[in-house]
Amino acid sequence: MIQLIKNIFFKFLFFCYKVLVKNKVKDRKTLPRNFVDNIYEIFLTFSNQGNAKKIILPYDEVNNFNRHNLEKPFEVLYIDFIERNTSKNLKLDRTKDFILPIAILDQTNNDDRNKIINLSFDNKKVKIELRYKNRFHYLPIKPSSKIDTINIASEECSLAVGRPFYNDSKELLDKPKLIVHIFVDALSKVILDSASEEIMPNTYNFFSNGTIFENAYSQADWTLSSMSGVFTGKYSKDHLIFDPRRGDKIHDITLAEILKNEGYITSSISSIPKLTPLNGFDKGFDRCVIAPDKDSSYIINEAIEQLDSFKGNQYLFVGFFDIHEAYKLQPISSQVSNNLEDFVYRQIRKEKGLSILFDKERLNSCVNTIKHFDSKLENLYHKINEYDSNATVVLHSDHGVDFIASNTQRLSKEREKVAFMIKGNNIESSKDPSIKEIREIPSMLLKSANIKDKIKYHNNGYAITESIYPNQDYELSIRSNKYVLFFQVPWNIFNQRLILDNNYNFSFHDINDENTAISHNNNFDIMHNMALDHYGNLIKNLIESYD
Repeated sequence: MIQLIKNIFFKFLFFCYKVLVKNKVKDRKTLPRNFVDNIYEIFLTFSNQGNAKKIILPYDEVNNFNRHNLEKPFEVLYIDFIERNTSKNLKLDRTKDFILPIAILDQTNNDDRNKIINLSFDNKKVKIELRYKNRFHYLPIKPSSKIDTINIASEECSLAVGRPFYNDSKELLDKPKLIVHIFVDALSKVILDSASEEIMPNTYNFFSNGTIFENAYSQADWTLSSMSGVFTGKYSKDHLIFDPRRGDKIHDITLAEILKNEGYITSSISSIPKLTPLNGFDKGFDRCVIAPDKDSSYIINEAIEQLDSFKGNQYLFVGFFDIHEAYKLQPISSQVSNNLEDFVYRQIRKEKGLSILFDKERLNSCVNTIKHFDSKLENLYHKINEYDSNATVVLHSDHGVDFIASNTQRLSKEREKVAFMIKGNNIESSKDPSIKEIREIPSMLLKSANIKDKIKYHNNGYAITESIYPNQDYELSIRSNKYVLFFQVPWNIFNQRLILDNNYNFSFHDINDENTAISHNNNFDIMHNMALDHYGNLIKNLIESYD
């Protein structure tokens, strides 16, 4: 009777806890989706090669104190699932040197006994005891001769077996051994240009033999839409990833998928909260480490771990959130570089939209954060050169910031002009002043790597940026080397998917003065028609694919 009362009491407590968590999380998407009950989640992923299973598994040890931490790091891999007390033959490429990820799965995580795993290969059997639950163990396997199968047998526990990583694969001919894709959230080119000193010396030195783009613009005003465009080479009107609550997934072919099909090991190591499987940002990646709330030191260390652990041709995506969070308390070396007057922590609006305009204190803090971040990047650049001195490398951002703007145009240059630089084969050493779109990145990387460009970006001399977000007016900007057109459609018109009559606003400016409207000319007519066509195609795509 007493035991029954205890069980009822603890079930009631757990129910109350779940209600509290649900109230705190509200409509926020979590990993796993039912993270209160589940430590891990197995899901299907969709690609041009068919469906496959993947798992979201903790990347740190899980205990009763941290298992419900929303910010804990996760790892995402393709897997085969093996039930307890069963075995499975895993087919391999013929190999005599590979790494096999294996994880013991246990949603309760209460069983602290070691688990027995039997491996059969090369006419021998190996018994191993794995201790940690819900974590991948990366097992180095080196048979005496080449094998094409391995048998994995479980005793008492279910297993997730990741796809093998081969250390004896032939290097791809005429292609870079390493392609590195560095993404820095909210790194504004306007801040880099306006600083009184060079604030990223390590970065500019690393890309000194490549191209630095002086006028590159994002294709969206926030990370989810912008990076969907970078991964696919598409505008938001085409990939239609813009609603944070719907959980729409990328359906177009991605850069990672193309490189994976070419034989590259593809990996993503990122602290960006939005770049998760919830919206398909794992698409094409053999391995993802998702570590929200971790700083650049953590991400760089994991990137170096990746390059130290696996051999052969690799595509490595690395995402940093440090600059985006520059308004928070920074590392000591960054803080002491500020002025005393900079320690003014103004309230930052939580909802989506324009925050305060020009803020000197936030700007000074951001500049010092960028300096600190650049000093950390030096270790990553050194490792890249060590792995492949001829590596193809790109660094870019996804949008700028509000607090350096002097106007309320949502798509002003302060908010959309971004850092963008690239080096590698077929890349000139120059500073390029022409208008660029960051959605060109996949095509640039593929061209540099001598790989057929399946994304086929076409440069027409304009940069288009659009803002699509629930309950906000639709906004579009079109930039040439001389002019910029701002175009707005009220939310109620956009939400009803109405074809435009005169229900929109616009203004036309010189590219060097976005605050003052100028008279219309032939360039205005061209850009105005482009805006109408772009919006019309968006509405058509929404009606056909979204509604």
